This record gives sequence, structure tokens and C-alpha cells, in this order.
Amino acid sequence: MDQFLDDLITGKLLGDGSLEDRSLANSRLQIRHSIKQKEYVDWCYMHLKEFAVSKPKQNRFSYYFRSKSLPMFTKLRKIWYVNGKKILPLHIKFTPLVISIWYMDDGYYDRTRDSVWLCTHNFDLLEIERLRVALASFDINSGKVRDRTHYKIRISSKDTCKFIELVRPHILPSLLYKIGIAP
Repeated sequence: MDQFLDDLITGKLLGDGSLEDRSLANSRLQIRHSIKQKEYVDWCYMHLKEFAVSKPKQNRFSYYFRSKSLPMFTKLRKIWYVNGKKILPLHIKFTPLVISIWYMDDGYYDRTRDSVWLCTHNFDLLEIERLRVALASFDINSGKVRDRTHYKIRISSKDTCKFIELVRPHILPSLLYKIGIAP
């Protein structure tokens, strides 16, 4: 698999992507978003269609597709899941594309505070600290903020522009609102 696909899958798994356990078969990747994010799902499908079972489908609440059950996804599931729970593996290579896809999945721009947020509800405090260290490797400072029962990452206001510059080349037109650009 090439670097672009590795980065795409890594970004999706940091965000809303999931690897379904198929106990009698190999695991499969699922990409699912709200219908409002149809363009994003179609973009993911365009790049992952060689692995897909079928074209994206729509139900009442979401737009999604699944991959074929493949050994490569079983291998990834063993890395990304422990006892059925998604974790942050130790050896992820963070690239601007990985961060951009993660942000398109789980990030938002707060216009009133001129800040960027990354929802990290799937990860524990140690994993969130590791994500913050990864962002710091791009010279982007962040903090963690309690959000009811979980934490999320807030990019410091002084580094919001730097973060947006990092992800901007990869943000899809329909998701430009996530970096403060009105559609």
C-alpha cells in the first residue's frame, strides 16, 4: 500500500473510521458519516474503492461504505484495538495528511474563540497526551479540556493559524467551514 493510502487509513482510524471484527472472517474497514458529509465519504471511497465491497450507500441517518474483509484490515485491527476498544497505537507516523483527515473527521473551528478543537472521546488521557506531543512536533501547542466525561484537544489560539496552514491543502471544499471559511 502506498503512503497516501496509509495516511488516509491512519487519519480515518484516528477519527470516525472503524475496523469491524468479523470473528469468522477477516476484519473490514467502515467509513460512515452524516449525509451532510456525502462529498467526504465519496472522496474516501474514490481513494479506497479497490478495497470496497460496493459503492457508498445511504440510510436514514448516514452515508457509508465498507471494505472487503481482508487480512490487511485484520492486521490493523490487532494494532488499533484492545479487547474491542479502539486505542492509539504507539508507532503512528503523523503527517499533515493524517492530521487533516483526523481533523475532517473529529475537528471543528470555534469562530468566537478563533480556535481549533479535536474531539478525542475515544482516547484516554495518556493517549491524548501522545496526540498533543504529535501536534507539538509540528510546532503546534495545545491543551486538553474536559468535555463532560471525556477530554478534547484545543489548539492554542496563537497556533490556530499555523494549524490551519498545515491542514488547509487537504481540506475538501465542502468542509472548509472546519477552518473558518464559509461555504
